[in-house]
Amino acid sequence: MVGFFIKKMFTLRHFATSLKKLGKVKDLFDPKNPTAALQEYFKNPNDFDAVFLLNKKEINFYDCKRIFERVSSKRSVNTLTSMYFASKRTNQEKWIQDEYLEEVNQILSTLAPNEFKRISPTLWNMILNAMTTSPKFKKKAQFWYETLDNNLVPLSEKNKSCLLNSYCTSGNLEMVIRLFNQMEAPTIIDITKVTEKLIENYRLQDVKNILLEMSVSPDAILFTTLIKSCSKIKYLEGGKSIHRIIVELFPHLLNDITLITCLISFYSTCGQYETAIELFTNSPQKNIITWNCYLQALLSSGKIDLAFENFRRLAEPSNSTFVIMLNACISNNLFERGKEICGLIEQNQCKDPIVMNSVISFYANLGEVERSIETFYSFKNPDTPMCNTILKILFKDERISEAFSLFYNMMSTKQTSEVSFIVMLNECTNKLLKKEGEEIIALLPPLFECGLELRNSILKFYSVFKIYDRAKETFEEMLRLKNFDYISLISMLSLYSDGISLKQGIEIHQIAEKYHFQEIELHNTILNFYGKMGEIEKTFELFVDLLRREYPISIITWNVVLATCAQNGRAKQAEVIFDKMIEQGFEPNEETLLHMLSAYSHNMMPEKSINLYRELPSKYHIEPTIKHTACLVDGLVRSGLFEEAEKIIGDSKELILWSTYLGGCRKYNDLERARKAFAILKEIDKTDSSNYILLANIYSYFGEDLEVELLKKEMKSENAKKIPGVTTIEINGKTYSFVSNDKNHPEIKQIEEELMKLTQEMIDAGYEPDLRWVTKHGTFTDDEKKNLLCRHSEKLAMAYAFIHQPKGSTIRIANNLRVCGDCHNATKYISKVRNCKIIVRDASRFHHFENGKCSCGDNW
Repeated sequence: MVGFFIKKMFTLRHFATSLKKLGKVKDLFDPKNPTAALQEYFKNPNDFDAVFLLNKKEINFYDCKRIFERVSSKRSVNTLTSMYFASKRTNQEKWIQDEYLEEVNQILSTLAPNEFKRISPTLWNMILNAMTTSPKFKKKAQFWYETLDNNLVPLSEKNKSCLLNSYCTSGNLEMVIRLFNQMEAPTIIDITKVTEKLIENYRLQDVKNILLEMSVSPDAILFTTLIKSCSKIKYLEGGKSIHRIIVELFPHLLNDITLITCLISFYSTCGQYETAIELFTNSPQKNIITWNCYLQALLSSGKIDLAFENFRRLAEPSNSTFVIMLNACISNNLFERGKEICGLIEQNQCKDPIVMNSVISFYANLGEVERSIETFYSFKNPDTPMCNTILKILFKDERISEAFSLFYNMMSTKQTSEVSFIVMLNECTNKLLKKEGEEIIALLPPLFECGLELRNSILKFYSVFKIYDRAKETFEEMLRLKNFDYISLISMLSLYSDGISLKQGIEIHQIAEKYHFQEIELHNTILNFYGKMGEIEKTFELFVDLLRREYPISIITWNVVLATCAQNGRAKQAEVIFDKMIEQGFEPNEETLLHMLSAYSHNMMPEKSINLYRELPSKYHIEPTIKHTACLVDGLVRSGLFEEAEKIIGDSKELILWSTYLGGCRKYNDLERARKAFAILKEIDKTDSSNYILLANIYSYFGEDLEVELLKKEMKSENAKKIPGVTTIEINGKTYSFVSNDKNHPEIKQIEEELMKLTQEMIDAGYEPDLRWVTKHGTFTDDEKKNLLCRHSEKLAMAYAFIHQPKGSTIRIANNLRVCGDCHNATKYISKVRNCKIIVRDASRFHHFENGKCSCGDNW
């Protein structure tokens, strides 16, 4: 053993001498090297040899890496440490982050807890320092710190400071506080980071304690940072408390113009405009940034004239000043003053892209779209924000091809930003451009590289176009990345508000509760979801809970609940909620009163409909829109009051009014009035197929087959294409669609067998098919007509549900058209013979079938 160490020492000493002579270690790997024995020995160096070699300053990084890679035995922490220093010495920081840390992490993972103390604190500090500066290994640094902390391994103050920054970035508040309390002498930078994180979590008392007990003197940067944090989350109480501390304990810092400016901006952001104005007035020092904050406070407080008066006093307004004033003109429709500012901008020969972006927006809002576009194209080098603004303007002006042309030009010049994709995708969603939107999505990087706003735009696109699989896949990825917000949940709930996807929507609701989202927009969407699923009691329960908690609900919240009442035929509950809304000081808007009229209509309460309609202008100061009038007409014709409906319609040639009237004729099979309404509707629009279908149904009811044939020929000649009835149902998380007489479903044989059984059960219970609801083209026998009725899409969907759903479970189906009379009657029998609840959402309302009865009372 002694001989081995003597030999090793001799070899290394001899090697060191040879190394000095050779000058460069790369010669060791050169076949022409005269010291061939030495070269052979170090072809496969062991760990000990590698440590020696890697610490030689003469060796460049490339050769160090070759040596490191040739270590034959398992690499130790010492080898890696030497390689780390070699990397630092040769300025190869990227290798440290990408390769070194991965190996260190693997080696550390193999150590037992009692071995941690054998690694020196210096080495630990070096490892953790490298990890905390690497985005990829920040969380690992935190993990190893907690491991060390549990095993009582000391760390340097510098390393604690690095870790503190890492924890602040990751948002682990508990570890931030724990680590900060272990620091013997935190610097002003450490204190700033910790107090900022505490403010973000509304831990005001902890911030006060730190500020009052800190051993170093606070500076203006610390307080500026804290005030900015309060401003960011509109934490008025926190900002006011910190301001008080400055005034009482550190008044000399109020001479710092940056801090004063920050305070003015904070109070303005939190709506305390008078305080902001007072601070500005009393401030001994003012610069252009302070003036801009002051002008913003004046504008936000409604003191527009005073703001413009002060603006004119400025000798040299900055670019930001122009932007603030011009944006105020846009927000307040001050077009003359906006033109004045545009003139000043032109006079100053300002070519700042941010200012010009505001100019372009101003002209577009003024209605001078051409001038806006000309201004854009006259700019030699428009930046990306300017391009994004003009994209919105082009879409708004329906110049869609021009917008796409500009976007793809931006792509070719690598001028697009994430905002560009957001603009394009949102506009494709709004304009219902499915194909174009999918092409935009195909250009995007992987989802994990996209920001939250872009992910939400993708999610909304999938939601609007009902692309269930892609939406689900996108949302699950966002959950995995823990990068989603209330807007993400709104899109998913909107996707599942289809009348059938109750289970999926409930899961989204549970996520909202788990993460304690408080936004009223999300609560409104949750209420809307349950309402559109026909879950009336759940909607009421959640709404009452919001009222009990004195949640800051809006008129939209009331409207959602009233819409639920209307769609489910709950007029009495709607009246109670409406009265409660008025009692709490909410003023009804157009939508509120539309829902009330709809509730009265579905419950055949014509007198209340008429009274409310008359009160719209006199009591609620709202002029009736065409939708209000159509709703009243609907309520009248449902009740058979055709003459009253005609008086309301008068000489109007509005399509919606006469088609609603024709719908009432179908309910009562009033052929004479139907013909009159149809003649008027043909004058308005010959291509609307629904009007032909309604009249054909009435003819069919009276057995006028020849008239039905003539109508269908006329439909064809006028190119009035019939919208096929589609019924959808959700089974085990998958959506299935059926059309009448569907023969393409893979399980059609089982469905037909189930239908035969079901039909016989219904007939035994007293059901008789209403053959007058057969409107299919052609001449059929009674048996053929019965078969056609049996194969309506609603019945096919229910048969499929009985095959796959547990016995007695609720069946939910959605139909894109109004349910036909025979299907409505049949569903009542089905609910009775199969002892189950069936919820049908058609184009008009919800029908809740149970024990042979429907919630609509056969008035639909």
